Amino acid sequence: MKRLYIIILPLLLLSLSCSTNAENRAIRLLDKIVAQIESGKGISLKFLLQQNDMENVEGSIDMQSDKFVLQVPDMITWFDGTTQWTYLKSSEEVNISIPEKEELLQTNPCLLLQSYKKAFDCKFIEKKGDVCELSLIPKQHSEITEIEIFVNEKQTALTHITVIQKDGQKTDVDIIRYETNTNFPANHFVFQKGLFPYAEIIDLR
Repeated sequence: MKRLYIIILPLLLLSLSCSTNAENRAIRLLDKIVAQIESGKGISLKFLLQQNDMENVEGSIDMQSDKFVLQVPDMITWFDGTTQWTYLKSSEEVNISIPEKEELLQTNPCLLLQSYKKAFDCKFIEKKGDVCELSLIPKQHSEITEIEIFVNEKQTALTHITVIQKDGQKTDVDIIRYETNTNFPANHFVFQKGLFPYAEIIDLR
């Protein structure tokens, strides 16, 4: 479930198009989203996640360059660019780790988006109003068969993401709020022990 929560942030989509111009348009849209993340300015998202018939889960993620803080009802994850802290509310414990590159590609929106041109074929599906639908198809074998992304072209903002997996599992993410140029304090992406005095610290480094 942890991987599911964090993989959702960076996932983008747009469907099928037979014209080169349409594909270039999809790439330009994704490039703008990537530029926002890589700019070093903060981005704050609030989302509603639904997986198959499971109950909706509301959460948020703050990002700045390669750093992020993900919050969902049962878990908070901080990543400062090197170290990752995951607080599990049910067990009152914090796992500290140094994520491998493969793990970060699934949990770090910036790294995933940076690699989309190499890892995915990007296609433009259609535009309804200001919202464009895009599709990302993995170039190599993957547990994910397609990522559908909906972007408000006028605002250059994500509005919806659908992740379709090989086993038929489908995850939908509605972006409720998308804010850019957000200022975060220096310690925002680091676990603050003083705020969780009773948490058990488990150092896995």
